[in-house]
Amino acid sequence: MENRDRKKNDCAWVWAVLDRPLTNAQRDALTTLFVPTGKAGRKQEDVRLLAYALRGYVLYRQYGLAPERQQWRTTVHGRPYLSAHPKIDCSLSHSGSMAVCAVGRPFVGVDIQKVKRAVSLPLAQRVCTRTELRWLWQKEEAQRVEAFIGLWALKESYLKWSGEGLSRSMRSFSAYEKMPGKVETSLQGVSFSLCTPLPGYRAALCTQGPCLPDMKPIPQEQILQFYTERSRFYSIPTSLGVKL
Repeated sequence: MENRDRKKNDCAWVWAVLDRPLTNAQRDALTTLFVPTGKAGRKQEDVRLLAYALRGYVLYRQYGLAPERQQWRTTVHGRPYLSAHPKIDCSLSHSGSMAVCAVGRPFVGVDIQKVKRAVSLPLAQRVCTRTELRWLWQKEEAQRVEAFIGLWALKESYLKWSGEGLSRSMRSFSAYEKMPGKVETSLQGVSFSLCTPLPGYRAALCTQGPCLPDMKPIPQEQILQFYTERSRFYSIPTSLGVKL
């Protein structure tokens, strides 16, 4: 794991929901601007593009970084970082119709998960410590599913914070919501926040030290309007400008 600077945190944590599909012009413009990697279905592609747009929006609002000038690289474990601003960290996640982003200094990790219908014991055994398994299986099935998804989001947020990603097993540490608003963990030097931004979703934030800001929603229309108003500054074809 990288050496983490223990300076005071400075972070923001925001989420957005895909209220309606992107138009072809919006999709093409955002794809040109952000050049996403990998393939996804149409709905997931729209959510992923919204997530990238949200990241550009919050980096501009928080630090004044223009989206077209943000150059991203990845670590050996696939963690993205700003090559020109290594002290500004950013973490991104999307699931279902929701996107979530956290930016901060020195480091942040964020994850969002859509609550599934059921959780199997074999899956839980791949993710949970023995203590976590006991905690989960003391619950009724409906509560168990939501608790497990929260646990998963907490662990993902830490692995993003640490930069280890999937190179480290989730079973190697514990992080779960033992009581509402109280995260029990075997980790030292980090703080967690777990919330439900919308019914059916659980989002988690991991930071170093006590900085755990309130999670704020950003409407899809506001994000797209941000790019519309600044499109002449971006290196995208005029014909592909975002139209609301």
